[in-house]
Amino acid sequence: MNSVNKGTSIILTILGLSLAATDTLAASLQGATGQLNLSATIGDVPAFRTISWSVMRQDDDDEIIRTVHRHSAVIDLEPGIYRVNTTLQDKTRTNRIVIKEGAKHTLMVKLD
Repeated sequence: MNSVNKGTSIILTILGLSLAATDTLAASLQGATGQLNLSATIGDVPAFRTISWSVMRQDDDDEIIRTVHRHSAVIDLEPGIYRVNTTLQDKTRTNRIVIKEGAKHTLMVKLD
């Protein structure tokens, strides 16, 4: 009987941790309002090179709020208008994108 209680306690503890983790995840997802999928291509195929992405709010040109160094990434952003600079060596492309609450957005940049 004693071992049954210990087993039950362990299971309940594990379930309690799982529920706490789920509650934390749900709370963090409520704050993440828009998702932006960044993708760079060269010659219509993924640019499997280190690409530098700089994301800035449109109304604050000087403040970079996110920087990523790879050919693709998914980032969460608050709703608003953003400017995204995409750089590979000496090539830089600048795009403007509107992030809407609860929506998924894709920005595909050709670096040909």
